[in-house]
Amino acid sequence: MIGRRGRQTRDRGGLRSTCALLVALVHAAAAGPAGAGPEEDRALEGKALYLRFCASCHGTEGHGESIVGQYIDIEIPDLTRIAERRGGWFPDALVRETIDGRHAVHGARQMPVWGHVLSAPQASAITEYLYWMQVPLPGLDGSRAPSPGTKSEGAGPGGS
Repeated sequence: MIGRRGRQTRDRGGLRSTCALLVALVHAAAAGPAGAGPEEDRALEGKALYLRFCASCHGTEGHGESIVGQYIDIEIPDLTRIAERRGGWFPDALVRETIDGRHAVHGARQMPVWGHVLSAPQASAITEYLYWMQVPLPGLDGSRAPSPGTKSEGAGPGGS
């Protein structure tokens, strides 16, 4: 192909279509697995936030076993048993308020105040992830603990 100045030019159509395909694939991969609904997306976002902000004290699995826990003189709660400690009910509003920490919700404040770091949607995403971390309770046929405003079907994000 001859260009404007009479020089030989390459056909870049193939390169353009390859780049467009690459961009489309990157966007598709970023969107997550096909069929993942907003609830699962939010819980997966919550998992990433949990691992970044909470796991250093509560452990990656939420059982309260962590390296930091060995060096502080308080009992770190098992976050997988929040509903169990409340008779099968997951108190999502209380969990969000505890994560936020700017308003006293119970006793002495022993964990960091995350409300200055995390947005309300981020605290809600962590709460959603904690909901999916709950251990199945006996007598509830293996389903997750009920929570106002949260569905209780399914095994949660990542098949756990």
